[in-house]
Order: sequence, then C-alpha cells, then structure tokens
Amino acid sequence: MHKKMNCQIQRIFEMPLFVNHQSLMIVFVLDGECKVKRFSSIDVFKEGDVFFINPHEVVSIVSSSGCIVEWIEMNIALLNHDENDQLHILGLTDSLGSLDQEKEMADVYRDCVFTKNLLLYALNKENEEIFYEIKEALISDYHDMKDHLSEDQMMWVLNLHHMIYENLNQKISLQELAEHLNMKKSNLATQYKQLTGRTLLEWVNLQRLKKAEELLMFKDDSHQEILKQCGFSDSKYFYRYFMEEFNMTPSAWKEQMKSYQNEKVHLLGEKEAQYYLHRMMEQLSGLKTETELYRKAVLIRQLSQHQLLNKDVCVEVDLLHPDNYIEAYDERINAWYGFDLMMNELNKNPFKVELRIHLDDQRKQDEIDEVFTLLKQSSQRFASKVVKNWSFVIVFSDVKQMNFAKQIQKRINHDFSHLECTMKCI
Repeated sequence: MHKKMNCQIQRIFEMPLFVNHQSLMIVFVLDGECKVKRFSSIDVFKEGDVFFINPHEVVSIVSSSGCIVEWIEMNIALLNHDENDQLHILGLTDSLGSLDQEKEMADVYRDCVFTKNLLLYALNKENEEIFYEIKEALISDYHDMKDHLSEDQMMWVLNLHHMIYENLNQKISLQELAEHLNMKKSNLATQYKQLTGRTLLEWVNLQRLKKAEELLMFKDDSHQEILKQCGFSDSKYFYRYFMEEFNMTPSAWKEQMKSYQNEKVHLLGEKEAQYYLHRMMEQLSGLKTETELYRKAVLIRQLSQHQLLNKDVCVEVDLLHPDNYIEAYDERINAWYGFDLMMNELNKNPFKVELRIHLDDQRKQDEIDEVFTLLKQSSQRFASKVVKNWSFVIVFSDVKQMNFAKQIQKRINHDFSHLECTMKCI
C-alpha cells in the first residue's frame, strides 16, 4: 500500500463529528446509502456515488442500515503541483455518482473511469499506475477552479488564498493585499472575481466560517472568543454570515449537531470486501475506458519514465479515433477522458504532438466543434508551454471531403495561427 494513501472497506452506521485537517478523503459508496454532514450541508449519497471530504471540513456520516464504503485517505501533499504546497486550500467538488442523463456525457464517462480506478486500487494497492491516475484526475478534473484557468492564473489564486489563510485571525485589508501583490486595489478585486466567479470577501468569510464551526463544535469558547479567533471584527457580521450559511444561529447549529456523537464503524474482512468491490466493478464493466486518447497519455508517461525525451520524438494523436467514442442513450458520444491526462503529461514532458483529424462520411460538424472546444480549453489552461509543440494534420480519403477539410484548416489557422496545419488525402 502506498504510504501516503490509506484505503479501507468499511461498514458505517455512525461516524461521529471530526475535523479533517491535512488529508483529502474520497468515499465511494459500494452498498446502501448514508447521510453526510460536511460543513453547512447535509447530503444523501447512495450506491455508486462518490464524494470528497476536503481539508478543514467538519464531517459526520450516518446510515440507518449500515452502508459499505471504500474509504481512501490521501495525504494532501501528494496533490502538490509543481512543488507548490498550497493545494490544501483547493476544494474538490462532487460531480460523481450513478449515470445521470442530466449530466454532460463527457463528465459521466470521466466519473466512471475514476470510479473504476478507485475499485482497481482497492483490489491492488501496489499498482503505482492506478495510484498515479487517481492523483492526476483529482488535480485536473475535480478542483473548484474554473476550467478555463491557466496554470499561472491558478497559482496566482492559490498564492492569494494561502496569504489570506495564514492570516485569517487578523483584519485583512484589500489595500494591503494589493500592495503586497504590486496591484491596484480595484484591479485585484476585479481579477479575482473574473477568475473565480466570486468576490474575495465571499471566499474570506467562507474560510472564517469553516474555522468558526470547528471551534464551535470542539471548543467551549464563547461566541465572542470564537469570532475573534476567526478574524470577525464585529459580532453582528459574524451572526449574519453564520445565519446566511447555516440557516440558524451558532447555538442552534451546535445543538442540532449533538446527535452526531456516536461511533459505529466496522472494518470489513478481506473476503467480504472483495465481494462488494467485484460487484461494483461488474456494474461498471459495460463502459470501455481504453480510449485512444488514454493510451497516448500512458505512452507519453512511459516515454518520459524511460528518459526517451528528445527533440525528435513526435507523438501522433488521432482525435477522432473510433476508440474515443462510446454508444450511450442511442447516441455516438466522444469520450474525452484521457485528453486532460495527456495534456498534463505533455505539460511536464514537452514532446511534439501531431494532432490528426480524420474525416469520413459519418463525421458531423458538431463533432468537429467538440474538438475545437477541447483544444481551446487546453490552450487557455496550459498556454504556450504545451501548445507550441502542437501541429495539425487533416486526413481524408475522398476528394468530396476537400471543402470540409479546407473549412477545418481555415478554422485552425484562425484559432492557432502560429501552428502548422497540413491536409493529407489518402
């Protein structure tokens, strides 16, 4: 078992209130259902659902019939990106669970791949490949930042969060933050709102409320002492923000949480644990995960591990390969899992990449639109570090497709004017 990632199969009836400090917890419900209290929300999760417990959340789990879960506890240091130690502030958002027609199909596919990997890890904890894929998926797919953020933008937000988090118990001035970052106050506020979708004050108050709830539940300090420790300068504001978040007063919330005090958790034996893991795996077996994009991500990783990185290496990627498609709800859906993983690998190992777009009689305009949406998102996120190594080849076999190919080439030249794009008739 990886020393920094503990995995157990448990039957939970009641798990008393606890504070998750520096770990990220991933909980996969294998059987039954449970009621989960995380910070100000109380949610119900059923068989097939996965949820995250982020650092600094006050948590409790209750199941009347006893639910079976795969419980993974990961040292948050494993999610550090580019040797940055601030990802303990980055929240992961639940988007996992059973197949749901209201979800984007790409998200359904990605989630099923992720849950398969959770099961595979529980069945073989020595598998470093699976461990690595779980870690990469957490970093690239489930963070609470907007998808369009570049790495530089994300690190700017994280640095700002870290600066604030280290001083939560003090008065935080927007002017002082701006001066520290060599920015104008108005520019700081505007940039943060554009990147995160919320105001800086909203984020600060959320972190202070998380700290306040922890002190409220586990300390006997007065409300006046708690609000001071969390950086609230006025009790009026503290009570107002608390009421807005929890829909009740601090005293009423603490009284309600008294019921989450008992512990009844059992660790399953190996034979019983294997039964639930294999049963869930069978339910997910109908969805293929070996896409062409995923295979290329693995290839790039293997090349880098074997120190085959040099300027002459070029990886060909067929974006519209048949293996990248799945049939669901009587539709042909492009399953993009593997693309982000591949781009993450290229971000660390700058190989040249030839992105191929194969045209055939079945190719539709909306499929081409999906390709461009994906490429633009990656371009915005990874900027020139990865994109500068791209080149495009449009492949077709019928001269009737020439006009369609020229339209695509024109679009590539417009969106990626600095990159090479050729057409090839085979």
